[in-house]
Amino acid sequence: MIEFACMYCGQPVRVGKELIGKRIDCPACGHSVPVRPRKARQPVQSARSAGAAAGQGESWADRSDEEIIGELLVQAMPPAERRRVEIKRILAPLLPRYDDLTLFSLSLAFVLVCLTSAEWRESVPHLLRTATEASAIHAIASLAIAGLGMVLSLANVFFRREKYESEKALMLFFAIMATAGTGIMAGQRVLERSHGLLAVFPVWNIVNGMVLVILAWSGSLDTDCLTGYRAGAWNVLIATVSIALLVLPCRYVLNLDPLITFSVATCYTISLSGVVQDLFTRCTPPTAINTRTS
Repeated sequence: MIEFACMYCGQPVRVGKELIGKRIDCPACGHSVPVRPRKARQPVQSARSAGAAAGQGESWADRSDEEIIGELLVQAMPPAERRRVEIKRILAPLLPRYDDLTLFSLSLAFVLVCLTSAEWRESVPHLLRTATEASAIHAIASLAIAGLGMVLSLANVFFRREKYESEKALMLFFAIMATAGTGIMAGQRVLERSHGLLAVFPVWNIVNGMVLVILAWSGSLDTDCLTGYRAGAWNVLIATVSIALLVLPCRYVLNLDPLITFSVATCYTISLSGVVQDLFTRCTPPTAINTRTS
């Protein structure tokens, strides 16, 4: 017989030597662990600490390996870093989640609105002409960074590879500029024309945009908000058609302001895009569904 400690809960486990090198389920927390003999210099856990570890193992029984590892990492962090992680956990319901398809849809909507709006196309040359002012220089720098993030968001959906942290930061910056900036500016524009109870909707957009900016400024909104979901070719096609059918009628049929059009596209992308994707997925043959989950 050999004895070793579970890598997740610390509970001592006793097994036969013939299981060395194999994996078994920990009797305390239930997670799969490799069987490795305890090193000679490692003291055997006392009965009291073993009981505490068993209790901790019971509390981890229904948690995934990733959650347990994350908890152990947090416990090993310096106090300041641990407080930052705990704050992020508290604010988790307020933090948005962006996947590749969401970023692609936001970028495509922005491109289409620019192509259908002379006002937006002329805004960049105007900023370049007035670049002597500090505010204009900052605006151009922000637009350049957001533009790089937009290009990466458009291209990344077609390449299945792990992104660098710098790429994630650029894409996140674009997402914040697109969602928070549009919510605040479009909300202010609509608020000027709204009266009574109708003013609740633009005010809500402004508040949401400001909360997003505050979360980003405080460091609570970081690249962890970018999920690892990979979109398939079918998802990209549905997103492209949906955004085009949304933006073009808003501009040419309803004659909506470009900013309000992009705000509508942003709301669709954040709130309804997943519903439309699921609806079309149910109507597709199994081969198309497999493409999405690959």
